Amino acid sequence: GTDSDTTVWRIETSGEGEATVSWNPEMLGEGVFLLNNWLDMKSYNSFQFTLGETLTIHFFFKPQIEFPIQLADGWNLISLPVYPSSYRTDELFPSLAFAYDNQSGCFFAPGQHITGLGYFVHSSLPETTLIVGIPIEKIRTELFPGWNLISATNETTSLPDGLVIPPAYWFRTSPPLYLPETELSPGNGYWVLSRGEGMLDIPAEGTRYLLSMSDDSRYLKTFGALPPFITQEDSPHSGEVFIYPNPFNSTVRFSAPDGKIERIEIFNINGELVFHSEAEGKTVSWEPKSLPSGLYLVRVKASGKTFRKRVLFLR
Repeated sequence: GTDSDTTVWRIETSGEGEATVSWNPEMLGEGVFLLNNWLDMKSYNSFQFTLGETLTIHFFFKPQIEFPIQLADGWNLISLPVYPSSYRTDELFPSLAFAYDNQSGCFFAPGQHITGLGYFVHSSLPETTLIVGIPIEKIRTELFPGWNLISATNETTSLPDGLVIPPAYWFRTSPPLYLPETELSPGNGYWVLSRGEGMLDIPAEGTRYLLSMSDDSRYLKTFGALPPFITQEDSPHSGEVFIYPNPFNSTVRFSAPDGKIERIEIFNINGELVFHSEAEGKTVSWEPKSLPSGLYLVRVKASGKTFRKRVLFLR
């Protein structure tokens, strides 16, 4: 079925038990593809469902905009209020970018943009990054008990009631401080403390609970009154080269936030050269498509210095 600007495909399933549907995000063309009208299919490659459900794919294409993301010197808590034209994080962000796995409670460096999540992005100087994409008018994010790092939409919205314990928190870069917020502004990422597992709709359209709720004081005591933050050990130091993610299973990025990479050489454990690059820039990516899993030795020349690192490739 269709409406004025959206095409909807319905997939009928039958049987009993759980099943998984998979796809290749790189095969999707221009436009937005939302599974069950919420899961951005360019951010994920699979979805688990119960047999007997009817799955839907909503597709639409709208005019793109340029949204400026203002970055200060240091860590910035941001989000993308658009479905970007490119989902590669090394093309979206100038330097280190960390998301937060709401389910496991760990920071990680994503290779692909994940719609619905906020990011800590590090910048070594004040700058503006222009993100091109289709504006996000509404968004649904899966929350888990405890602190969750979420995205805002393209319009300023109020923090929905029910599943989350107000206020939300945004991080001010300088001087570094968590600020309580009751409204979610485009371009900012926010921490929210969830009472349980469920789906958060922004703007509010109703919240679905999957687990029983507990009193707020218990959650504040268990998870802390303030959200977590990337430790000082994660902050780039002048002249250093960073490798992330490590271990990795697809693509690894080498980043020199305060300088530029001049040359990279990668060797297997037998000392054989398997990759060489002299492409200059702050970030270089490596995708070992035909190489076996294992430990690889890396020699990086950046800003006149030579660094020796190790990376672990896991298929």
